[in-house]
Amino acid sequence: MRLLTMHLLRILLTLFAFVFSFTMTVKAQEFEVGQVWRYQTRTHEKNSTATIAKIDHFNGQTIIHLFIESVRVKQSSLPAGYADVIAHLPITAEAFNHSVTELMGTSPELPNIQESYARWLEAYRKGSAGIYTQSIAECLDYMETK
Repeated sequence: MRLLTMHLLRILLTLFAFVFSFTMTVKAQEFEVGQVWRYQTRTHEKNSTATIAKIDHFNGQTIIHLFIESVRVKQSSLPAGYADVIAHLPITAEAFNHSVTELMGTSPELPNIQESYARWLEAYRKGSAGIYTQSIAECLDYMETK
């Protein structure tokens, strides 16, 4: 009986691993410009969403450029002391894939990130800007330390 139980458990675990890896792979291939996603937010930003404003492919890596709404990121340089939107957040597709929880839909109008994207792209090509590899929430935490 114990051998049968162990065998069934092994089969179930293998099946779960297969299904989980398949759904993660499918999800990563579904990302498109204009999609609005819920993500694993920080505790005080439960209504925050991430809109895909642009997708790039550099050096074999997919970079997703996000517009993040309904946040409260400390920024002492602003009059309010915080930002409620992040106009441009470049993140790896893998990090984005691990952050998102639900596709909300597609935005009929894309957020305008052209100016911040152009500054980022110039700095990226010079080697003085990068791509976030952490979850969206961890990126926001990091921004507050700068």
